[in-house]
Amino acid sequence: EYNRKNHNDQQVSQNSSSIKCLVCSDKNRNILFQPCSHFVTCHSCASHIKKYLLCK
Repeated sequence: EYNRKNHNDQQVSQNSSSIKCLVCSDKNRNILFQPCSHFVTCHSCASHIKKYLLCK
């Protein structure tokens, strides 16, 4: 399950590579996975992920 992250909650500079999607490295991250609250992907990549695998 994932939710769109509110831009006001993101505290990193818009020029920073740390806000890029960890899957495609092209678009900015904008998805918050639940219940783990990891913020790692853009909407396009998250729609292809059935289950976020980095959390146990």
